[in-house]
Amino acid sequence: MIKRENEYIQWLEINGIGDNDKIASSPKSYVSYLKSVSRIIEKDISDEFLKSYTDVDEVIEKIRDKAASSTISNYKTALRRYVDMVADAYISQGESYITDKAEKTHKCFKMPKAVTIMGRSSSITNSFFNGIIPVIEPSNNDIDELLGLLELDKDKLTCVYCGDKSTEWDHFRPLIVDKKHTGYISEIQNLVPSCGKCNQSKGNLNWKEWMFGDAKQSPKTRQISDIELKADLLEKFENWREPSKVIFEDLVGGKVWSQYEDMLMEIRDSMENAQELSNLIKEVVKKEFSK
Repeated sequence: MIKRENEYIQWLEINGIGDNDKIASSPKSYVSYLKSVSRIIEKDISDEFLKSYTDVDEVIEKIRDKAASSTISNYKTALRRYVDMVADAYISQGESYITDKAEKTHKCFKMPKAVTIMGRSSSITNSFFNGIIPVIEPSNNDIDELLGLLELDKDKLTCVYCGDKSTEWDHFRPLIVDKKHTGYISEIQNLVPSCGKCNQSKGNLNWKEWMFGDAKQSPKTRQISDIELKADLLEKFENWREPSKVIFEDLVGGKVWSQYEDMLMEIRDSMENAQELSNLIKEVVKKEFSK
């Protein structure tokens, strides 16, 4: 499943994780991540398959809906380190090997990031559900009560998870899990100020499991000093007010709701079919331009 597995383990023991990576420190964890990816895509992890970070990005886009966002981040880190290992091996032998790492001198030039059709599937799912959930505007008193509960300054708002500057408001309880709407909505008892790092890392995970878990950019991973205090405040918030829950099937009827969900699945199925054709076309064009 993983070619050069022993070499990969030895390389990790010497070189460790990347400068910006914060996942599990054991090389065995990395091997486990690669084996999981190999099973999902039904391909061996090899030099031929992974030649650059761009190849890694393409793999991640294909499997993005197959696991939680934190797990996907771990997969990506392990794949990128495999690419780095192979690049080092080629360079040490004086051979030419083109990777993002080997071309760091081209810092002034950056190609547009490759995109895939299925890479937009999560956005489609979010649009289907975010487009119909209620959005309840809070009163000024509601906001003041919330900020007081979380011990936050409205003139200098910070992330409730890590303490960095707040840039957005996170749905404390996720709206979508496993491509299904959870019933929660956009209202003050389900929104907390967050930074982009925490919001993206948390994804649709339970807040406490994520905070004290090993996900990339989680407060525990980033070694936030007052994480216990922040968790205590968030527990108070969790019990502050009962969140609203919408059961769309009960409101609009099972038939209408099934039609809506079926439409989403049809779009996703069409996207998967289009992705297969896209891959075929891409290979033909790639061969033409590699002559």
